[in-house]
Formats: sequence, C-alpha cells, structure tokens
Amino acid sequence: AKSHNMYYYAVGNELNLGKWNAFVDFMYSKEDIDRKGIITNIVGRPGGHNAFDAGYLSVVAKCNYRFLPKWNAFVKGMYETAEVRKSNGLLLSGKYRTTWGYQGGIEYYPMKENLHFFAAYRGKRYTYTALGKNFQALDEHPQTFSLGLIYKIPIL
Repeated sequence: AKSHNMYYYAVGNELNLGKWNAFVDFMYSKEDIDRKGIITNIVGRPGGHNAFDAGYLSVVAKCNYRFLPKWNAFVKGMYETAEVRKSNGLLLSGKYRTTWGYQGGIEYYPMKENLHFFAAYRGKRYTYTALGKNFQALDEHPQTFSLGLIYKIPIL
C-alpha cells in the first residue's frame, strides 16, 4: 500500500443542560484504498482487491433526556454517504450510496453503575444511486426492536 494514504477528519460537540444531554459528530474519510469496504462491497472486488479512491461523509447526533433519576429516553440519528472520488477502471466517480439511520428508546438504571435495562427501536435506510445500482445493489430498509440489559463487569 505504498503511497496509498487515508485521511480522516472528525469534529464533534457535546451539550449538557441538566436533564438534557446531546452530541453531534461530523466525520469524513478520504481513502486511497477502501479501508471501510463499503464501496468494495457494493462493486465487488475489482482486480481481486479493495476499491480505490473511496470517500465517506458521516454525521451522527444523539439526544438523551433523564426524565427521572433512574430513567432515560433517547433518540439518535445518522447520515452517511459513500462515494468514489476519482474514476478508476470500471468505477466512475460519484456517490454510490446514502444511508439514513434512526434509533429511539428508553433505559432504566436500577443501580448507580454497571447495570441498565433497555427497550430500543432501530432502523436504517440504504438508498443506492444509479452508480450503485449498476452493480445490482438494491435499496434496503432493515429495522429491529430490542429488549435487553447491559451489565459492565468491574475489573479491579
């Protein structure tokens, strides 16, 4: 991978206002060799290796509301694009996929640390452009509903 670089830029911010907490993160990566593999998965493995000159833009935001001391409600959203930055071989430059993600749920914290229960809904929408559909990529809309618990084991 000599002379093939990856440049990653990220900036984020968090806001805390009593019972409210929110953050937003912006990320962009410019990859001479497709390290994330999203473009490679769309177009296959051209020449038996990962695609070249991929670019990814992502935005993630989340808002929490601690409406009671042990209860939290949250919403989270995500936007991402996957593109080929320079035409190479069979790959033309341009955007291949846009992804929207959304999540909402409620959490209960019976202890101060280590344990919480949750119920959450999550969905994503993958939309392919004509460039992506040239490789038989199909739009998708997977969704899940989850119930569970998370326990962090304290290690001394």
